[in-house]
Amino acid sequence: MAIAKCVYDMTNSTFMVSIVVVLSMLPTIIFMPIAGVIVERFPKKMVLVYSDFVRGILTILLGICFVFEFNFVLICIVSLSLGICEAFFRPAIMTLSPLIIKENLLVRASSITMIISNSVTIFGNFVGGIMLLMFNIPAIIIINGITFIISAISELFVSVKEDNLSKDKLDFNFRQIKADFVESKLFFYQQKSYVILLVTYCAIVFLLSIYAILRLPFFERNFGIETYGIAMGFLALGGIASSVLLSILDIEKNKYRVLLFSIVGMSVPMLLMEIPYAEVVVGVTFLYGFFNGIFHTILGTLLVIEIPIDLRARISSITTPLILLSSLFGQLIGGILGDVIKLETVIMASFIAVLLVGMNLRRVIKA
Repeated sequence: MAIAKCVYDMTNSTFMVSIVVVLSMLPTIIFMPIAGVIVERFPKKMVLVYSDFVRGILTILLGICFVFEFNFVLICIVSLSLGICEAFFRPAIMTLSPLIIKENLLVRASSITMIISNSVTIFGNFVGGIMLLMFNIPAIIIINGITFIISAISELFVSVKEDNLSKDKLDFNFRQIKADFVESKLFFYQQKSYVILLVTYCAIVFLLSIYAILRLPFFERNFGIETYGIAMGFLALGGIASSVLLSILDIEKNKYRVLLFSIVGMSVPMLLMEIPYAEVVVGVTFLYGFFNGIFHTILGTLLVIEIPIDLRARISSITTPLILLSSLFGQLIGGILGDVIKLETVIMASFIAVLLVGMNLRRVIKA
């Protein structure tokens, strides 16, 4: 975010900002399937350490360069490099978590992680605002790079036993990589229920991304940017509340029912978005954050535990780019529709579609 703001301040061009954002995401989407296969053959913990360390060094160097001279080409190169590091980091962290946490505790563990993540987001926005008053953007970028290095050091203390590693797995070639891709293809062909879950998740992420891209202009046009800030705070609080609830309750036997209820819970209140009262819309946003947190925690966990341990890195490295593409495509479609159709209409239509997709998932679960 600091890099994007720096680019906008220097160029006063949203197009330049979009180029940087796309360049940081495309390598993750393109290289992750290959990275997932490679990650399976190396210690996941060290992949995390090296990924964060390299990102830290790159970010610090970029911040130092900004101090002396603005260089857009350098920003593009660093953004691409950060995206490649993310392509290795994501499958490693997704594969490592189930090795540390017992499978029946993954939902609770994910909930605790979400509590910390949402709390840090709220605190980070507060601290970020203060830092913008105290420091310039290059200094903040350098500080961000230092946090990556601190993260890499902390990951060295993670204790995990990776039984499936062997010297044979560390010695591989492109023929073996091709064979691994064939094995991944066979998994999707055989696991029809998993494919249905994945397609459902991508479809709902696509629809939710339409709302996500229209949320800011909706609030700005109807209630003002101040109300938007308050609503985003309640959105994060809703996510924290859902995570606390999931960390306390044992929903293992009823996780599919809770999943379906979360889809209904985050969709039905959004049909009230046309009510011209800020208090109502902020309350609806809180409910959305609450049920959205439950939805992503449960379905995200299901998409991990349904994969055999020895295939998790390579399968996750295929599914994650698909989910990211769904989000990007949803934001693109939402932006286009928002220019030609009333924002409230687009938002409500997207959540009606979420309900329809949820009902289809209900039939699949029953079957």
